[in-house]
Amino acid sequence: MIHEIIKQFKGYAFLNYVIEDFKVLYYNIDILQNIGHFSEITEEQRTLLKVYIVPERLWNEKEKVDRVIDSKFVEIKSIFNNKFSTETLVKVKVSYTLIFDKFKDLDIIYKNILQSCNFIEKEFSDIDKNKPKQIEFKEKEYFIDMLRMSLSKQEQILLFYHAICFDNFKFYIEKFQLLRDLNKEDLIDSEHAKLYPEILLSNKYEHFRDITLDL
Repeated sequence: MIHEIIKQFKGYAFLNYVIEDFKVLYYNIDILQNIGHFSEITEEQRTLLKVYIVPERLWNEKEKVDRVIDSKFVEIKSIFNNKFSTETLVKVKVSYTLIFDKFKDLDIIYKNILQSCNFIEKEFSDIDKNKPKQIEFKEKEYFIDMLRMSLSKQEQILLFYHAICFDNFKFYIEKFQLLRDLNKEDLIDSEHAKLYPEILLSNKYEHFRDITLDL
């Protein structure tokens, strides 16, 4: 019991650290913009790139650091130069992509959530002819509720941003209402709720109703 509590606390501490790191990067990401060529990167820009896309074990190996930064540079520039994106969306995408690359353990968390969603969807996809539809629906709702309740606030916040940057969770977030208990004030910036307007399709997302969709 104590072991599980400590394990859970460590998990929350890790996610809090990730969110704080994400917040710091998001509000400082502007210094990466307006880069002309890789050779023109300033020390401030290079430091930011180094911290967020280079493994700490390589920090003292300049050649390897340069290669890693160089390999990511084109990808980062392509996101910044996306003319179809708003400035806020670009900042979120670049910041979160760098954070996701930095903290590999996030992938494990997302895979576990996705597997749970896949299990629920598959388990109740085939209708049991011997079972009334109403019971079938209530059982599915029960498992969805259990999954939703198992998500910490930190996981919900990161899942929101993950869905903005990647498509693999949007189906379940909207169908299972996984972020039903997430308030816009919980986000890095409450205005970010505008970046995922599809969340407004659910009647249960009352706390998002005051958001205008003009980006």
